[in-house]
Amino acid sequence: MAPIGRADRRPGASSQVLLAATAGTIVLPLVGWLFLENWWGGAQSGGPLTCTAVRGTFTHEIVQKGTIECASNVEVKCEVDARGFWFTNILEVVPEGTHVEAGDFLLQLDSSPLEELLVRQEIVCSQYEAALIRTETWLETCKVSLQEYVDGLLPRDEQKLGHALDRAKEKLRQATVTLEASEAMFRRGYVTQIALEADEYAAEKARVEFETAQTKLDVLKNYKSKKRLNDLQSYLAVAEASVRWRRHIYDLAVKELENLKQQIANCTITAPSAGQVVHAHLHHNGHSHLIEPGAFVWRKRVLIRLPNSTEMHAKVHIPETKVVQVHEGQKVRIHCEALPAIELTGTVQLIDEFPAPMEHWGPQIKCYETAISIDRDSIVAAGVDLRPGLTAEVTVEIDEQAERMMLPLQAILKHGGKSYCLTHDRSGFHPHEVQTGAANGKFVVIHEGIAEHQELVLGAANYRGEVELPELERR
Repeated sequence: MAPIGRADRRPGASSQVLLAATAGTIVLPLVGWLFLENWWGGAQSGGPLTCTAVRGTFTHEIVQKGTIECASNVEVKCEVDARGFWFTNILEVVPEGTHVEAGDFLLQLDSSPLEELLVRQEIVCSQYEAALIRTETWLETCKVSLQEYVDGLLPRDEQKLGHALDRAKEKLRQATVTLEASEAMFRRGYVTQIALEADEYAAEKARVEFETAQTKLDVLKNYKSKKRLNDLQSYLAVAEASVRWRRHIYDLAVKELENLKQQIANCTITAPSAGQVVHAHLHHNGHSHLIEPGAFVWRKRVLIRLPNSTEMHAKVHIPETKVVQVHEGQKVRIHCEALPAIELTGTVQLIDEFPAPMEHWGPQIKCYETAISIDRDSIVAAGVDLRPGLTAEVTVEIDEQAERMMLPLQAILKHGGKSYCLTHDRSGFHPHEVQTGAANGKFVVIHEGIAEHQELVLGAANYRGEVELPELERR
């Protein structure tokens, strides 16, 4: 009888057990290692994004949208003062794109309201002229009256009263002599008392007439003549003042008349120089003011531009955050949207000292208007015909540094006035202080602190709470 168990064992059973044990010893450690690798956060797809520091040429540029304009651009403005009508209507305008020479017709404005004012002003001028003539005649009369009194009437009155005084004086002398003779004859008894009294009365009467004549002459010299002179001189002064006033208002009326004539002449606008007509349409507040018949314009508004296409420049608005980096003489690259394959070169020519006015309905960002001169040689070499109004992308070359190590700005963590980069491994995030240099909005120059091609965390600011940084000093 065979032993129990030995008869039930199949051939090859021991080799299968040995194979299973070997597989277990290999597979189980491998599965455990993968589990631990994922659990510790190693280099797997779910970890932080990374970047590497690379060495190359650092370029700092400012890119802004602008408009192509003529550097030499003659602006034709409305010089008509509507005089209370606020606006002036356009009656006729030459088509846009027309080539004109100096003196050619450009635009006709409606002058009928001004012509009505001109007729009224001519009537006013005639009235003021007539009043001035009357006042000047009165002035001449006052001058003649004063001269007549000084040279004629006053000497005549003085002479007349002087003669009367002389006659009264002689009559008084005769009456006095007669009285003295009568008194002597009366004492001798040759003249009666009645005759003596008659001679005394005659002498007294002669004395009164003499004093009266003397008083009249004194009054004429000391009072009446002065009063008359003052009256005549005051009349003359009033007449002179009236003439000055009348002449002033008449001159103002004539000046206004000439001004109206000039305003009417300004309604016909001609070309001050040769050029191609460009209508100065105005677009703002969601609507447009077009230069066309029937449209209204106001004084000093630009109506037509006569550009010189041989001299072009670009106008851009640089934000105040970037304008301090832009200087006159910096090189510029220009790309027009209408000519995408063409690159033109230019130079920063002029930067306004004050910011451009901000539109109240737009973003409140202060910008400085900057003029970029376009190199004529680049235009000729490109063989293009630039037109005013083309939209251009202007790239101002601020700085260029060769052989610099650079990182994306997102890899920099700012803390306490210092810069840090982060690395990541199984143990977590680790900060590394770095010395940074120039930045262009995308990349920053790294002077020291990391190695070239070192793998660093991108978006370092998002992991600020994962690293230990030095405590900031309290102030």
